[in-house]
This record gives sequence, structure tokens and C-alpha cells, in this order.
Amino acid sequence: MPKDKAVPHMGWNKVIFESEQLLSNYYYFANSYYAPITKDTTGICEYGIEFSATVQKDNFFGCQFHPEKILKLRN
Repeated sequence: MPKDKAVPHMGWNKVIFESEQLLSNYYYFANSYYAPITKDTTGICEYGIEFSATVQKDNFFGCQFHPEKILKLRN
């Protein structure tokens, strides 16, 4: 993580998914580490730098955030 950002990264951050099947929204993060963006990245988050929020390869799907926590914003 960049030196000017608090570690661990805790709080709500927006995840942008590449697939339209997944809804971009705010998810809760509680991490001291991040995964770099690779060809298997399916969702990106920005916290000083962009990093992989979700990855998928074959039948494996992993995420950096707590998938059970989603912040649904009302317009």
C-alpha cells in the first residue's frame, strides 16, 4: 500500500467489475496486503493505487473484501 494510506486498509471502497453480470458497488475491506492486477483480475479497487479486488481462474473465484458485506446506496 502507498505510504500515505492507513494500513490495514479498513472501510468501504467501490469495486468496479469488468463483467456486466456483476454489480459494481461498495464492499468492506480489512486488509494489510493487496493483490496486483493480472490477466485473471475481474474487479478493481482503488486505495492509493489500483489493485485486484476480485480474481477468477477456471472454477476459482477470490475476493479481497468481505463478500457478505455490501453497502447499497440509494439515489
